[in-house]
Amino acid sequence: MTFEEARRALYQAPLAEFVKERTRLANELRAAGEVKAGAKLRQQPRPSVSAWVTNQLYWHARDVFDAMLAAATTLRKGDLSATTTHREATTSLRQRASAMLTDAGHSATPAALQKVATNLAAISARGDFFPDEPGEMTTDRDAPGFG
Repeated sequence: MTFEEARRALYQAPLAEFVKERTRLANELRAAGEVKAGAKLRQQPRPSVSAWVTNQLYWHARDVFDAMLAAATTLRKGDLSATTTHREATTSLRQRASAMLTDAGHSATPAALQKVATNLAAISARGDFFPDEPGEMTTDRDAPGFG
């Protein structure tokens, strides 16, 4: 297992298991002789609840997530014909986030869902998860707008 594979697996794990999974994966890397990679993985930050569920949407609602990104690409080019598609995908993802949060034992509060919506809007505006890898967010994003 490479560091990238271990990190990817870590950010797909249930949030309640994050620290335990991080330790397990780091130990697995170390046992394979990847001592530096194991140490680096141990330092990966635990995501906020809203960042975690945004990651889960990427991993487990990929069809809708990809539709949102495709519509966002069209919108960034100035073609407003994708507005409805983007809005519908974002609404669907927000509904899925609510179910994922509840299923994982977290509260799907309006504030949490608003943070997810802001994350999705920021990802749409940029077209990526920068500065993180796709599906590996650790912190929530700021709302897109004029800088």
